Amino acid sequence: MAPKKPLTDRIAEAEEKLKKLKAAKQRLESVQRARETKLKRQQDTRRKILVGAVVLANVDMGKFPEVELLDMLNKGLTKPTDRELFNLPPLTPTPNPAPQGGEARAAGQARGADPQAHQPPAASVFPG
Repeated sequence: MAPKKPLTDRIAEAEEKLKKLKAAKQRLESVQRARETKLKRQQDTRRKILVGAVVLANVDMGKFPEVELLDMLNKGLTKPTDRELFNLPPLTPTPNPAPQGGEARAAGQARGADPQAHQPPAASVFPG
């Protein structure tokens, strides 16, 4: 029969094993969180595609006015590349006084563009 290891050695081995198991658990939890995040992004993208498809189908059938959709897009799209996709005119910057203190963050969204400054184009921008 093999002699027993001293108690301090057995405790040290158990602590090392526990440390390795905790690290493995943390890696598994990280992988699971990444999977969940990816699934949520995919579901969000699918929802947006389906909403867009339904809205465009309603525009095509005359159940939703294209002018109203273009107006929503004109007001909601601020990135130049997004606006170009729908043949919307570029936004012109609006001069804003420099915000003071805590107002800087709140004013950040108002800085740079006035989406209501332009009217949507008269021609259809939707294929179909």
